[in-house]
Amino acid sequence: MRMKYLSDILNWLLTNRFALKFAERHPKLYKVISDRLSLRDFLGFPLTMIVLISISSILTFNELAEQFENSESMLTLDANLAKYAFDVRVDWLAIFFFYFTKLASFPYVISLALIAIAIAVYLKKYIYIISILITLIGTGATIIIGKNYFERIRPVDYSYYQEYSYSFPSGHSMAAVAFYGMIFYLIIRNNLSHRLFWFVAGIVFILLIGFSRIYLGVHFLTDVLAGYVLGLLWLLLGISIIEWYKIKSKRKLNKQ
Repeated sequence: MRMKYLSDILNWLLTNRFALKFAERHPKLYKVISDRLSLRDFLGFPLTMIVLISISSILTFNELAEQFENSESMLTLDANLAKYAFDVRVDWLAIFFFYFTKLASFPYVISLALIAIAIAVYLKKYIYIISILITLIGTGATIIIGKNYFERIRPVDYSYYQEYSYSFPSGHSMAAVAFYGMIFYLIIRNNLSHRLFWFVAGIVFILLIGFSRIYLGVHFLTDVLAGYVLGLLWLLLGISIIEWYKIKSKRKLNKQ
């Protein structure tokens, strides 16, 4: 039903009288636009949205980096939020988030990635393995390069426990979006009956990881937001690889 609503909206955009007049005057450009808004396969509207979201993510990250380096108001907001999280922190919730946030740490992500790869091998879904590896390697490289480039000190005065790497961007937040986002995407792609549940579960999980980093005083807000947008770029790349391969395989099968 939701897909039908989207289809109706896109169809109206392409068939209203203004669009039809535009088509008469610029038929080639109209065809390019209509192809980009097509729901027939991944190369239409889905890919268009991924490109637009990717561009928005890059611009957002650039803005966040400039803000934390040059904006006194953003630095003040980061500091005030870190202090507030420290002031309202309670032991039982801090303990919960201390263990919960470990799910996005390097050892846990690698362990779960190996399990996911083993399942993909068993199911003979080799494109999933390629996508997971590219997402993991890209995310890891981005974390290392980003932290060592910006060299931002963590909010050590409010930290629940000690972290020894730099703060910006948040590696846990990036891993939550990129790796766990990929896992939830694969579950949703192969589970037709409970897609909404897994989608909501994925969003909640990612948000809680980011919240835990601020609540435990090991990251500023801008660190978490930057981790989210960079993780989203790697997630979208991983999804694009899988969907492109599926279309290629389908077209190859149709030619036989």
